[in-house]
Amino acid sequence: CFLHGRLRYAEGPPDGLTLRVSGGGISQEFVAAADGGANIHVTAEQLPHWELRVIDPDGRTLGSLTQDGCPTADVGHVLSERLQLELGPRDVLP
Repeated sequence: CFLHGRLRYAEGPPDGLTLRVSGGGISQEFVAAADGGANIHVTAEQLPHWELRVIDPDGRTLGSLTQDGCPTADVGHVLSERLQLELGPRDVLP
């Protein structure tokens, strides 16, 4: 799955936030850009069930979600009172 995520964080710009994707015994980390965007690649080994956690610079989990398969459309997720994530397929593939 090649995905694009966009974080919205009530504390201000999501500078320094990391999206950690885990599944199938494999974890990968993707750093959010200053605008909250991040390109994410979920590998075949991580499918069909995988988890995404948003980690702050101090290593604390701010929110998480579990997914089955690859999203085929943009979907908004409320991860906490202060944190939202829009997740969907990437328009341009690498």
